[in-house]
Amino acid sequence: MLSRYPVVLRGSFYLATLGWLAVIATGPSLHAQDDAADSVATRKYAVALGFQKKKLYDQAAGRWQEYIQTYPNDKRVATAHHHLGVCQIQQQKFAEAAATFRIVLGKFPQFPSLDSARFNLGLALYNTALASSKPEDFKQAVAMFAELPAKHTQSDLVPTALYYQAECNCLAGELEPAVAVYQKLVAGFPRSPILPRGYYALGATLQDLQKDADAVAAFQTFLQKFAADPLANDCRLRLGVSLFNQQKFAEAEPLFAQTAAVAEFLSADFAWMKHAQTLFEQAKVKEAAARYEALPAKFPESQYNGPALLAAGKCRYRSEELPQAQANFAAALNLNKDEAPEAAYWLGRTLVLRGKPVESIQALDQAIAAYPNSEFLPLCKYARIDAIFAIEERRQEAIPLFVEFASKNPTHEKAPEAVYRAANGALQLGDHAAAQKYCDSYLANQAFLKHELVPSVMLTGAESYLHAEAADAGKAETLYRRLVSEFPQHDDVPRAQLGVGACLHAAKKFDAAIAHLNQAAAAFKDPVLLAESRLLTGRSHLDAGRGKEAVPVLRSALAAIPDWEHADEVLFILAVSLRSADQLDEAAAEINKLNAAYAKSSYRDQALYPL
Repeated sequence: MLSRYPVVLRGSFYLATLGWLAVIATGPSLHAQDDAADSVATRKYAVALGFQKKKLYDQAAGRWQEYIQTYPNDKRVATAHHHLGVCQIQQQKFAEAAATFRIVLGKFPQFPSLDSARFNLGLALYNTALASSKPEDFKQAVAMFAELPAKHTQSDLVPTALYYQAECNCLAGELEPAVAVYQKLVAGFPRSPILPRGYYALGATLQDLQKDADAVAAFQTFLQKFAADPLANDCRLRLGVSLFNQQKFAEAEPLFAQTAAVAEFLSADFAWMKHAQTLFEQAKVKEAAARYEALPAKFPESQYNGPALLAAGKCRYRSEELPQAQANFAAALNLNKDEAPEAAYWLGRTLVLRGKPVESIQALDQAIAAYPNSEFLPLCKYARIDAIFAIEERRQEAIPLFVEFASKNPTHEKAPEAVYRAANGALQLGDHAAAQKYCDSYLANQAFLKHELVPSVMLTGAESYLHAEAADAGKAETLYRRLVSEFPQHDDVPRAQLGVGACLHAAKKFDAAIAHLNQAAAAFKDPVLLAESRLLTGRSHLDAGRGKEAVPVLRSALAAIPDWEHADEVLFILAVSLRSADQLDEAAAEINKLNAAYAKSSYRDQALYPL
């Protein structure tokens, strides 16, 4: 995260301004009043001014107060008040300074340096607001700085007053008015020494307003005009950020690389991080990973070390470099920073993919205990359930845990997935009743219906109704058809089309099943689905008493995948179809193929009996 105020602004520029104020705040020349003043008063005036010039502000302030009390009618008393206010600013007694400058403005309307008094009053109010952080205090400063250009149009202080007015607008949360003031500054005072800061602040404010195209223009103008300015690297970095925000990653990349390489640049680590992110956004995932991984060595004390290791792990995870991903996630976790809980989550997922679910559970258990209040706690718990499911003998244990997760975290992003995982897991384990229950509860949840898993839930529900011991082909068909009609572009549509055919066949609507499968034939581009559709079509012909018509369809099923795992079933159905068509020799030939190729097939014994 970039600070709105680079060190050069909050440090050297601010102090230089105060030093400069101490010079310009002297008011009318001392020598112009010497002859008309009492010699003692003149000597005391000179002593106070001497302390001030030596930056002995405590002593100077005391002398100025004494002078004002002793000589209230002296011609120099207005200037003395002004000097006192300057000293009070330097003493950081901002409330007292504001009161002093208000006296100057109220009691001495002919004071020749009223512009300076107004500016310094604004500065005192600004510093008071910095201490309180109250928007209303910044607004008071805004009003005072705005008075200066309105009442002293020719003052040399106008550009600086505009700058501080805009800064106070920003700090009061008034960004749009700040932009207008910055624009007035950069347009009206092209020779002002504060112009670079004006362009920088304009760009930063536009960036805060998410007006990145306008921010780019401001930063580019700055770099064209002030390439050697101390703020140039900050501008390059911010220019890169605004280009990045507009997804102009190729343009942003060299800016991040350049600023990351600048020695002693305080935001170099941030630039390094953004450079890596830019590489990732350009699909240079492995390059991005390497860049992220190099950050901790380059900047050992950086606040971005944890985020960099976490991001590196995600890159390696995405590119399926799981050992490197595991190492990065473990390193981020071991830093014990804000990123640790998320790193634990990803570490757990990575270990499961590496076939190490027991280690995954151990890592996640430690994180769950160590970070009980983390926003990533639910994800860690979810990943733990996933790891349990990955252990075959504990798979049954995971099903109710998924359900419990969704119940306890109903609005969590993983809640829909948890219910789906429970349903699909139950289906895999043959618990069709549980799978039906979880799918029905998912589809009854209005919040879940917006999730991308809805088609998969429909498919799982349909399968669980179709293949249950007490099958309900009607409910299964309804779910299959919903999937096809509501999600026509989904990857599961071909499987659902096949399912509709299976439901029609189960309902003994053989001609309807054949018609549907033929109509949906173009969807079966996957050889397995094509073979299944041909087998189901052949079965429907056979069960409708049309064995002869079944034969060519079943042969096409074998041609789709000659070594298909269900080829023995196809051979058996083909033999039965040939027998029903009185083609006994051909039927015997198919049975011989079945016996020779599939000695352990369950269809072998069935085939011997009818033939």
